[in-house]
Amino acid sequence: MVEANRAYALGDEEQLRWILRAWERGRDAGPGRDPEAMRLRLVRRVSEIEEQLDMLAADLATLQASPVWRLKAMVDEAAARGRDLVRETIARLQRDIMVATNRLDATIALSSWLQPIVLAERPRARQVFARPGFGGQPAQQLDVGLPRWSSKCPRSSSGSAFL
Repeated sequence: MVEANRAYALGDEEQLRWILRAWERGRDAGPGRDPEAMRLRLVRRVSEIEEQLDMLAADLATLQASPVWRLKAMVDEAAARGRDLVRETIARLQRDIMVATNRLDATIALSSWLQPIVLAERPRARQVFARPGFGGQPAQQLDVGLPRWSSKCPRSSSGSAFL
């Protein structure tokens, strides 16, 4: 009964069907003590065990196809060669985090260096854009301040400014 409750809680329909079949076969066993009745019970029991082995083999195949099993296999293989794959992965991730942090710090520093240049030159550069009118209204002109890049601003090899 405990096995049936566990299978029900896990939603394992195949296990529940197997338990039901085993229970139905057990009812048919009968109390006979003669050799033929004993032989039939043994044949049923062998059949049940073979079904159980098949079900366990299918479960094992499902586990072996999972990503967790592949990770376990990689860790075991590395351990057999004297390496600690988990520790190596942690060290590599820490290096990657450090590189990303340094890159972010450099970007923030460059941004804070460029911001005063862009803000200082913004009022000098103006460009007028025409916005079409909607619903029969006349077109309007928008005066938008655009940044101009100074010679102090870093540029790429193509001549465009970095941001």
